[in-house]
Amino acid sequence: KTLEIIKTFLVKIKGDWKQMVVYPACEYGEDFSVNYDKHLKKQRYSRGAFFSSWQKQRADLTLGIIERGASVVDIGCGNGAMLNYLEEHSGVRGLGVDIDPAILKIAQSLGIDTVSVDVNNFNFINSLPLVDYITAFELIEHMPVPETFVANILKKTKKVSKNVKNEPTV
Repeated sequence: KTLEIIKTFLVKIKGDWKQMVVYPACEYGEDFSVNYDKHLKKQRYSRGAFFSSWQKQRADLTLGIIERGASVVDIGCGNGAMLNYLEEHSGVRGLGVDIDPAILKIAQSLGIDTVSVDVNNFNFINSLPLVDYITAFELIEHMPVPETFVANILKKTKKVSKNVKNEPTV
């Protein structure tokens, strides 16, 4: 029995670890930008609004920061799993922002309002509503000028000191 529990635990850790560190083989465009389409189709589209165990832990931590009924913009929302979780557990009013219209369809199927924009175009930030919180999980490492991005989104949030973010430790 103990061996079976350990085996199950190790399989779970291996799956979570693989999701965190395994990146797709990169295909480069003419401008040397990375094309992640194959990876996105495999990881994002096929599973719907999915959380790994570490993403669920992050969502629970976020619930401890964002009060019930708060307004939230999730930049880089992907499939909407985070906003869906926050809406279900805390009654947040959310808006999901992502560049990929196909992935936003999954978020929309959950009843999440979405906007498809390239967040590297900072002009889009001016069109965002003023909200209580802005989340941007696993996004800042993809920004060519992260300081400008952060400075701009801070103008659109009411609760500057409590914005929730997550980035890798590189």
